[in-house]
Amino acid sequence: MVTIHYAVEGATDVPVIERVIRACGGDPRQRLVARGKPKLDPKLVGIQRSCGPHSPWVALRDLDHDAECGGALVESLLPERSSFMEFRVAVRQVEAWLLADRAAFASYFAVSAARLPRAPDECSDAKRVLVDVCSTSSKSAVRLDMTPRRGSGRKVGPGYEGMIIAFADAEWDTRRAASASQSLARAMNRIGELVARCPTH
Repeated sequence: MVTIHYAVEGATDVPVIERVIRACGGDPRQRLVARGKPKLDPKLVGIQRSCGPHSPWVALRDLDHDAECGGALVESLLPERSSFMEFRVAVRQVEAWLLADRAAFASYFAVSAARLPRAPDECSDAKRVLVDVCSTSSKSAVRLDMTPRRGSGRKVGPGYEGMIIAFADAEWDTRRAASASQSLARAMNRIGELVARCPTH
């Protein structure tokens, strides 16, 4: 098994990247949860300098609207890249990867699969789509946890983080999701290649 270190923006990304790394044959261990893009971005160069065949890293960041495409964002933030680091960009947000497993998402959040986008990578704001879909859930607990309180000024509900983590950790299937998200499929291919390049422990 190849131990893979990883860096992500926030807590909801942790189960996602861990599921992806495991699906690619790696063993996710040491982690860096930056608590936002502004804190993650400056750390990327240092992470790259520290990685090697016995210390490979994966970094995951949302594209949002920070660049035209993932490749352009990678080039601007990390122009020189090590063969033992994979910097992957979710198009346009990790939430698109979660929506891509339509069957599991519909079942877990008690929503109609017909409401879920068939091409989640094309969503301009996948998080908003996810929250909007959850507002139609047949379960009141989902609606209360996932949708923001009126007048709160928040984009998500009070239980959003916990429910997303629980879903990604227990129900979300990387292979099904990759069939509907090219962004995720590319990430899995490249992380699989990284695992193959590194010695097992």
